[in-house]
Amino acid sequence: MTGFVEAARREKLKELVERGVAPFAYRFERTATAKQALDAYRSEDDHTSYSLAGRIVALRPHGKTTFAHLEDASGKIQLYFKGDELGADQYGVLDLLDLGDHIGVDGRLMKTRTGEITLRVARFTLLASRRFDESGHYAALLPKRFKNASINGSRSPSMTL
Repeated sequence: MTGFVEAARREKLKELVERGVAPFAYRFERTATAKQALDAYRSEDDHTSYSLAGRIVALRPHGKTTFAHLEDASGKIQLYFKGDELGADQYGVLDLLDLGDHIGVDGRLMKTRTGEITLRVARFTLLASRRFDESGHYAALLPKRFKNASINGSRSPSMTL
């Protein structure tokens, strides 16, 4: 890993801690997997809320909104974060997340203009940060169940949250 990338990740970790965000959460109750949520979608009129957990594999900010892909053992689902709905503080935390971070999200399903089923996030929680600690060790910040993941953030599809 280059010094620039490592330094940027360390700075983001420092800012997360200063904002009171723990590098990993103690507990998050998931109500569905990505596949279960995608299979359950019926229409925009369905206001069922879902709690999903997984790893960020894509992150695309677009001004006051951000799209991301969350991957768990069952597959991937697109996430939609809207700054006005999350509030400035929580949306600001989103800027500090990196690919490979594990998050928990709550929200309801919708379809985008392109027809992709997407979870419109109402709340999110950082579950495990993929950053280095002061000694330069990546795995030291992760709960034991994530320590088998490699440095580049890849993991076995059988590894569940």
